[in-house]
Amino acid sequence: MRAFSNNADPDRNSRTDASERSVVYLTNVPFSRRDYDRYGLPHWLAEGYRVCVLDVGPVIFAQREQSWEYSIYRDETFRLEIAKNTADLRKLQPLLDGAELIVDLVTAHGHSRWNLPVLRAVAKSGRPSLVMSVNAYPGYDLPVDALTGIIARLKHFGKRLAAADPLNSVIARLPFRWFGIHPATAVVYGGRRSHRAISTVTNDTLVINGHHMDFDGFLASDLESSEGDYAVFIDQGLDGHREFVENRAFRQIDIGAYYHQLRNLFARVEAKFGLDVVIAKHPHGLSDSLERHLPGRRIVSGETAKLIAGSSLVIVHNSAAMTIAVARRKPLLVVFSKDYIEASPWNPVCHYPLLDALHRRCLYLEELNTYTDDELFVDLTSGFQDYINDYVTLEPQRKEKLWPLISRVLRENQLIDAPPSTSATSNIQTLEAH
Repeated sequence: MRAFSNNADPDRNSRTDASERSVVYLTNVPFSRRDYDRYGLPHWLAEGYRVCVLDVGPVIFAQREQSWEYSIYRDETFRLEIAKNTADLRKLQPLLDGAELIVDLVTAHGHSRWNLPVLRAVAKSGRPSLVMSVNAYPGYDLPVDALTGIIARLKHFGKRLAAADPLNSVIARLPFRWFGIHPATAVVYGGRRSHRAISTVTNDTLVINGHHMDFDGFLASDLESSEGDYAVFIDQGLDGHREFVENRAFRQIDIGAYYHQLRNLFARVEAKFGLDVVIAKHPHGLSDSLERHLPGRRIVSGETAKLIAGSSLVIVHNSAAMTIAVARRKPLLVVFSKDYIEASPWNPVCHYPLLDALHRRCLYLEELNTYTDDELFVDLTSGFQDYINDYVTLEPQRKEKLWPLISRVLRENQLIDAPPSTSATSNIQTLEAH
């Protein structure tokens, strides 16, 4: 086996027999049904692994509401544990110690004061760790000076300063090894802009060239593109997304005004194209605002890829699921909420660059009545190829799905063993029943 520079015990089979080999996912947000698929749990289960999702959100986000646990997805095919504090994390250390692979979903840019206990636990285990950096989006890596205009820069800087954490700023700038953290064993990238700086990714980290997670939805062979008699709005969960609620840098928007504006937009679309607007509900939304504010609308959960494939028009603010629409070359209408963009210092730099990426003009819900149809519905198919190369994949012709690709490359580099020889059949049967 390959000698791991950051793993204390390369002889994984001396720790667990084949029937107990496991893949452990570390997450800091409530696990959803959509996560079950896009994070590849069915792939590992079909190969015979036991799978555990270890939710360390309460350790990282001390303000996370315990009541949100009702939204966590559970079923009999995998184990789910929640570390409510660092004491729980220590008790759950054996899960990490016995893992064949740890999939680290808590390290976005590297180490921080919030994820230090988690990354130390990973280092203590000595097991291979995989960092995911596939879901890049326009603007996520841009500095404050990417904003145009001195007033915009000053306003943005002021908001960032108010939301800053001085201690974390210091910790994030110090070498991660000083805190007992090891480098990531492997990192998975998507498009060329996903190759961002992550402090725990070093020259010793194996690079895997993959693709955006939602590109798998495009690769699904049972979803053929068609032009149905509807448009689909990809809900962004602006008033209840689990990540917005947990982040003190976000303020709540005027929900009543927002949904009034959405209703006006949908009316314009329906009048122009004769299409009914269907809502693809965000899988991480924690409220029932859609149902309350859009009565009579068809609202669908868990079928975003299918809805996009059969639609004639896709309407978005900014969503990772846009990847599927772009890959399928669906006409795409991008309209922002100005109120939401001003709700956080981070929003301008992760929204306005989207317009550059797709070669679009800026449209606001608040200014809908000032646009003619020609201004509102212009250039609905521009910028797709550049967007794919930058934010989806550098190999759009490749048909291999993400998690089979990841496991294949890890095995080729002797970072994990061949699939377990026992229990694979029973796991596959369980998946088929599921």
